[in-house]
Amino acid sequence: MSRRPALALAMLLAGHLLLGAGPRPAPATRPRVALSVGRGPADALGLHQAAYRAALADLGAEVVELSPRPGLSPARALDGCDALLLAGGGDVDPVLYDGAPGTAHGVDPARDRFEVALVREARRRGLPLLAVCRGVQLLNVAAGGTLRDLRGGPLAATHGITLRSLRAHGLRCAPDSRVSACGYAGEAVSSFHGQALGRIGRGLRPTAWAPDGVLEAVEAEGSRFVVGVQWHPELRALRRGPGRRLFARFLAAARGHAAKPRAPRRARARAPARRKRSGTRRAPPAHGRGAPRRAKRR
Repeated sequence: MSRRPALALAMLLAGHLLLGAGPRPAPATRPRVALSVGRGPADALGLHQAAYRAALADLGAEVVELSPRPGLSPARALDGCDALLLAGGGDVDPVLYDGAPGTAHGVDPARDRFEVALVREARRRGLPLLAVCRGVQLLNVAAGGTLRDLRGGPLAATHGITLRSLRAHGLRCAPDSRVSACGYAGEAVSSFHGQALGRIGRGLRPTAWAPDGVLEAVEAEGSRFVVGVQWHPELRALRRGPGRRLFARFLAAARGHAAKPRAPRRARARAPARRKRSGTRRAPPAHGRGAPRRAKRR
C-alpha cells in the first residue's frame, strides 16, 4: 500500500471516531492488550491506532502499543499481556511466503518479521488473538499459508482502495464460526486490500467469504480465540452490532486469560530445572552388574 492511499485510509478510519462512544463498562478484570502497529506516516500521527485504541478502551481494556525496535524480543513484548491485536497497514513481504517479488506495496520487512514472531509466541502462550486487514494476512503467513495479489485483476475494483471498494459488500459465513455468532452473516462490510488470503496456514480454517469468493476471515481450529478478518470491525465497534460484539468477545477471552494465575517470569524460566532436580533418583542395584564395587580386604 503506497503512502497516499494509506494516509487517506487512516484518515477515513479515524473519522469514524467522531461518532463518539457510549458509557464505558466497569469490568472486574481489566485486560491488557498488545496492539501491534506499523511505523509509517499514518502510524506516526496516530491515525491507524486511533480506531483500535478507542474500541478497546471503550470496552475497558488497557492498550500497550508494540512496534519493532532493537533489543525487543516477542517474548519480552508480550510479557504481562493478555491478548494480541494485529492492526492494518502495508502489504506483507512476498519473501515470507515465496510470492512473486515486486508485487507488494508499502512493505516493512522489520515489522513483518517482528509480527510473525509475535503471532507464533502469542499462539504458543494461548493468548487470544484478533487480526484485522493486513493482520489476517500476517496471521495466515505466520501459520505457513500464502497470499495472492489482487492488483490488475477484476477483483481489484471491489477490494482495493478505490471509490467502488468504499461501498460495503455482504458476507457469507460458516454457520459454526465466531464471526457468524457475532452476527456477520449477511452483514455489509468494507475491505481495502491489494493482497488476499491464498493457501490457508496450519491450524486455521476459512470462515467468511465476499460475494465474489474472496476469503475474508479465518479462525483457529479448536476452542481458543484466534480470529482474523479482512474488513475493519473497529470502525463500528463503538456502536451496537457485529463489530462491537466481535471486540467484546475478544476482550472476554482476554479477561479469561488475565484471571488465570501466572507465575513470575523468573519462576517460569526456572521451572524445568526444578522439575529435573526433583525427579525420583533410581537407587543403584545391590548386586550384579552396575553394583558399586567393594574394596578388597588385604
